[in-house]
Amino acid sequence: MTWSVDNIITEIKDVGELLHFKKQNGAKNMEQIESTLLRNVTYKLDTMCLSPTDALQIQKALHDDPNLTSDMKGIVNVAIDGSLTREKGREDYSHTYKPQRINVPQYLTMSDWDTIKNSQNYHTKVTTVCRRLRSLGVRSLAEQSVKSAVGAILSGYQDLPDQATMYQMVQDIKLGFASIPDQANGLCFVVKYPDDPTKLSPQLYAHCYSTEHPAQIIPDKLPMILKLIPLRHTHASLAKAKPVHAAPSAGSAASSSHTSSHMAMAPFMEIATNLAAIVKDLSRKPSADDINLTMNHNFQNGQTGPSPAEIESFKPKLRTSTVDAPQVQPAAASVAAPLALENGNGQTDEPGNVHSGNSLDGASIEQAAYDALLARNGSKTKGEGKGKGKGNVKAQKAKASAKPKPKAHAKGKAKAKACLKRPASAMMPFVYDPGHPGAEWGKRTLDSWSSKHYHSSRQMALNQGFTDDEARSFARDARYPMAWLCETFWEIGNPLHQPSQFQEDLLWKLPAKLRRLEDLRRGNPYVSSSALSNIVKDIQQHGLPELHQRKHMQQARDARLDEHNGYGPLTEKINVMLKDGKKGEIMVVNIFTFLQALYEQNGGFTALVNTSLEKHPCSHNNPWDLIYYTDEIVPGNPLSAETSRKIQTAYLSFKQFGAIALSKEEAWLVAWLVAFAKRSSHVMEMEAGMSQVTAALLDHIFHHPSCSPDIGGLMLEDRSGGSIKLWFRLGMMLQDGAAHKAVWGLKGDAASKFCVFCLNLLTEKSNIVDESNEHLLIAQSWDLSQVQQASNDDVHATAKRLEQKHVELKANEFQLWQQAVGMNYNKYALLHWESLKGHVQPISQFLHDWMHCFLVSGIFQTVMHLIMTALEANFSGNVYDVASQVVGAWNLPAVRHDNLGKLFEPKRKKANKLAGTFKCTASEALGLAPIFAYFLQTIIVPKGLCKDECFAYVALVDILDLIQLVCPQSLQDGKDKIQGLYLPGLAEFCLAALKTFQWPCAANVYASPAALEVSVPCHTDRQDVLVFQATGQKRWQVFHPPDIGDVDPLRRGKDGDVIEHLGDPLLDVVLEPGYMLYVPLGFGHRTSTYGLRGPSWHITLNLDSVIWGLSYRLLWSASQRYARLRRGERDEAEEAAKTKGMSWQQYSSLQAALPDQDVQQLSLELLERAQIWHGKACDDVLPEDIHQAFQMIQEHRRRLLSLHQLMYAEAMLGLGEDPQTREAAHWSALQAEMQLLRRNMGWA
Repeated sequence: MTWSVDNIITEIKDVGELLHFKKQNGAKNMEQIESTLLRNVTYKLDTMCLSPTDALQIQKALHDDPNLTSDMKGIVNVAIDGSLTREKGREDYSHTYKPQRINVPQYLTMSDWDTIKNSQNYHTKVTTVCRRLRSLGVRSLAEQSVKSAVGAILSGYQDLPDQATMYQMVQDIKLGFASIPDQANGLCFVVKYPDDPTKLSPQLYAHCYSTEHPAQIIPDKLPMILKLIPLRHTHASLAKAKPVHAAPSAGSAASSSHTSSHMAMAPFMEIATNLAAIVKDLSRKPSADDINLTMNHNFQNGQTGPSPAEIESFKPKLRTSTVDAPQVQPAAASVAAPLALENGNGQTDEPGNVHSGNSLDGASIEQAAYDALLARNGSKTKGEGKGKGKGNVKAQKAKASAKPKPKAHAKGKAKAKACLKRPASAMMPFVYDPGHPGAEWGKRTLDSWSSKHYHSSRQMALNQGFTDDEARSFARDARYPMAWLCETFWEIGNPLHQPSQFQEDLLWKLPAKLRRLEDLRRGNPYVSSSALSNIVKDIQQHGLPELHQRKHMQQARDARLDEHNGYGPLTEKINVMLKDGKKGEIMVVNIFTFLQALYEQNGGFTALVNTSLEKHPCSHNNPWDLIYYTDEIVPGNPLSAETSRKIQTAYLSFKQFGAIALSKEEAWLVAWLVAFAKRSSHVMEMEAGMSQVTAALLDHIFHHPSCSPDIGGLMLEDRSGGSIKLWFRLGMMLQDGAAHKAVWGLKGDAASKFCVFCLNLLTEKSNIVDESNEHLLIAQSWDLSQVQQASNDDVHATAKRLEQKHVELKANEFQLWQQAVGMNYNKYALLHWESLKGHVQPISQFLHDWMHCFLVSGIFQTVMHLIMTALEANFSGNVYDVASQVVGAWNLPAVRHDNLGKLFEPKRKKANKLAGTFKCTASEALGLAPIFAYFLQTIIVPKGLCKDECFAYVALVDILDLIQLVCPQSLQDGKDKIQGLYLPGLAEFCLAALKTFQWPCAANVYASPAALEVSVPCHTDRQDVLVFQATGQKRWQVFHPPDIGDVDPLRRGKDGDVIEHLGDPLLDVVLEPGYMLYVPLGFGHRTSTYGLRGPSWHITLNLDSVIWGLSYRLLWSASQRYARLRRGERDEAEEAAKTKGMSWQQYSSLQAALPDQDVQQLSLELLERAQIWHGKACDDVLPEDIHQAFQMIQEHRRRLLSLHQLMYAEAMLGLGEDPQTREAAHWSALQAEMQLLRRNMGWA
């Protein structure tokens, strides 16, 4: 990572502001904070070489900062002076440069363009561009820079070459650039060059353009050229034009072919002959019209593109002057093209003078590469071609096996002596005709065509009377040529390919080639066939690597790792104390450099960090939470008696990534791997074991010399130059039970105080008698409300006292003290590191891995064993067999290869009974849980078997689903969206009901899981309800309206109220999909899914009349108010509810929905209902009072229906804002309408 002057100035400003803030808030350990912040600044300055101008800018920013003391400024000044004195020795300063991006055509001068346009020497053009890049101070070329350089050269040609030639030009640019020394030593390093060269620094511009200025010419067709240039050998255009080299001559390989091979390959003669015409047509040299693109650019005298020979002969001239060091050796020519020859003087001929007569063809180079590879690995078979190789032995055996075997004589029967038998008749030779491949077939079709011949030819041989071994031999001989034929047919198109050699190689050379490949594979250490295929193809395309020993591979790996050093080396060593008193070392990952290396890739990790920062911005006062996770890995067979290969691993991630990202392996960083230094058995040789390792690693993170993530923050830069800053602290220690005990030094169940979270909870066997202290609790009989929870300070205090007692007490007494407090003492353990006291919080950071509790020999396995035991006792058949068939019938996703049906095999059944648990892994348990729950609900529960056990199992599966699917963010999102579903179809449904019933209405969707004894307890509603069953089944029981008491009769069974004395239900029915049920307001009802099929989904349509004031009771209250106003009496407040003791007939007389009908008829009905309500005639209300009240309520109804209609229309059409915002606006309008009704009633 390259630090700029602006980074340092910003850092100094942030340090000053942070120290000022800390002092104002009375922060502790100010000296330590100041030292840490200054160390971060000086570390960055130590990695820089400052010019006087840069140093002056930093010096001014340092002088102007009022928050830094003179001593602190003096320390920074020393670092600035060191950066200045390092200026002359900049070449010797170790630094890794990022690949630099530069738009090459913009930086070329007119002289450069004249060379590109007029020079007839390809070498001169490449050298001109590379020298210009070196003069600009470019030290490492990015891929796009290479592409623009090649594009600049190609723009000087009239016609473009093919893309294989373009790819060779890319390699030439890289080679030419490496062969030219840096010509801008001592000048500033530019990360990204501006598109306008005049915006370079004055010093660099004057150095580069002392005689002439850049022309800044961009050819018209340059963007099109750039799209055609392949930067990598895996480019799709290169794969399509993959060359096929001419096959070598037959040689001695023909003698190695056996008789059966001849017979099997004889039919391919006709195929080869038919292909000859295709090969001949494809072998012609393409014309310019076939592959070139005519360019219309600024150059008038265009040239044709560079020839392949010109490209291949390009080699940078070696410099003999010591001034031009370092020297770069010329790269080896590609194995797929002719080699450049040397003339008599030892120099390379110019491109136009290559002697084509002495050129080697691609197949010869390929064979030479293979021979070199085999000779290096020592696998070349001695005597090959003389009948002594493995291939010949195998051929002879196959030939012998092809002969008919004599019949065996019966056991014990004597042979006739001197008796000549008639020789057996010779069997007809086996001939198999595979047919002809189509010229238009694709790669997949050809592969399928070649694969089927093994089975077809084998069956044909069996039908003709050959033995099974002979048929298999014929099938192999038939399949191999066809597979090779298809591959050759697919890759034909290289002009170097000769049809005659193609036929000869097809018929005679194939068996030898196959043996050669088999010897290569079997004569070396194991490598998969796909890997070997890719290795051979890479060698064919790029030649043998010059460095190939194991040490070279290690050096290559180390060199790649050394490229990342933004905050120091990527891997570092830290000291640990061993039990024998000596110091040891473990290798750890520099997490800051690791994060920088990941972030600058601009890949998935960069996107994850940026997305998380948008959701959870961080600062010094609001840092991210680091998750520390440790676990032991067992390579190989975990059930082996010897597991010495176990390794301990530490992982890091951030809580702010979210539960979904944290469930993926890619979101976790490997911070420490003991396998780098020692295995798990050697961790036990360290003092305090994993506790010391954890402490050392955390201390390395939070007290690193290059960064303080909790104080100064961590700066990360991407490739585009953008940067972010992260602050983080230790947030949680995620581990299983054994790891927690090891890291925190806990005794667990073996101690008297077995729980680190509880101060006053002790075991029964501790023999503590609760006489002197009434706050002590015994684990056998304790009340959770009386448990006193420990704090972080309590645990730290316990560790401090443990350290003191270690000095004060004798050894045997100290053992008892450890037993009492539930902790083991070791001065190197995590809780005894003074430097980590402010970072480690044992209680608030303690997080248990729930999967171990539930799925690793845990609750799930126990419940499975219990329910299988119960089913065996009650099920008439073999429940294990039935479960195996049902579970095995499920098709799991492709990423899961577990055969869950095998968990119920007979041997598993016996093992489960002996172990007293259901044996399965955690991944198998997660896959089995929902499938087995479905099995119970669809097969076991309908039979009425083990209902309680099935209910317990389904509840466990629900808990597992909740743990996996529900996270804090989803809870928050659910809270924001708790107001309901917003489905256009339901909105249309409500709109239709609104027009039909002329009452406000609403639709709700209810989802109920299966096997619920009581889905919803008995209750009443203030609406008339229409129930529509969508899927599944649900049982409904409807009861008579309950007695009317102090509670609102229309809200019984809610808010803690319980309806007693239900009596027999008026209706008891199971709704199937498509069924409908009507429940009037006030009638009690409850639901259940127990013993029914699957989960239930249903829709309820609520006809809301009472809650919106559209009832007889409101009409009667309004009529009474108008009567009082007519008589001049005082307008009373809202009528008090005097309904206690009423019968339901009396109560429902007025508390009922108000229909939309003629006012005359409605007046008569209202007076009759009022007489029932009051128990007497009501003569004080006249018809005109009722008419006036009815007019007011009808206006209220009209406005209500209009608001509801608008609300559902917008929801159906998806108009307006998001659903929550839209509903809030409509709800506000409805509340305003109800407030207007209250004013009209005189209640507000």
